Formats: sequence, structure tokens, C-alpha cells
Amino acid sequence: MSREVVWLVVALLVAGLALPLIAGGLVGGWGMAPGMMGGWWAGAGGGWLWAVAMLLGLLGMLAFWAAVIVGGVLLLRWALDRAGPRPEAREGSALEILKRRYARGEIDQATYERMRRELEQ
Repeated sequence: MSREVVWLVVALLVAGLALPLIAGGLVGGWGMAPGMMGGWWAGAGGGWLWAVAMLLGLLGMLAFWAAVIVGGVLLLRWALDRAGPRPEAREGSALEILKRRYARGEIDQATYERMRRELEQ
């Protein structure tokens, strides 16, 4: 796995976790004035800050799930690459092996033709 891909997944996870926290701080927690439903945001712009917080929460959720999906795909690809190719995939088909043997001169043309006909049946 390349470093760029790892950093992309880390950045998506950080964004996915940080954006909802920032949105929650904007709307509900930091700098609230005393009183019911009172805060520095309550009268500012007719509630536009709620929309900004909702948008940040949505972007954070999308970034988080994108990181989870990309990380899962990368983990699956890494696991499959570690398992390595199957032996039959490494060696190729019987006809390909026969062609290589003929090309290297291990067998003559008559033997090649006879074996090729037997394999194609």
C-alpha cells in the first residue's frame, strides 16, 4: 500500500471525526449564553448557523464512511495480495506450458503437435 493512499484514508478519518465535532461546537456547546435556548448563535442571521453546522455534519459523515469503505477495500486487496496467486495461475494453462517448452526447444514439432491435439480434445 502506498503512503499516499494511507495518508488519504487517515485524512478522511480525521475529517469524518472532526467535522461533526466542529459543527456541534458551533451550534450547541461553545460560547452559549445563560438562559433557555440562548446562545450567541440564537439571533445571528436567522438560523443560518444551524444550516452551516448541518452541512459540516453531513460532510463529516460522508468523509467518515468514505474512509471506512476505502479502508475496507484496501484491507481486502492487501489480504488477497498477501495470499499470493494460486499455483495454477502462476504456471499458466497446460497449452501455454506446452508452447513454452516447444519455444525453448525441449520438444520437437511432431511431439508438440501430438500433445497440442491431445490437450485441445
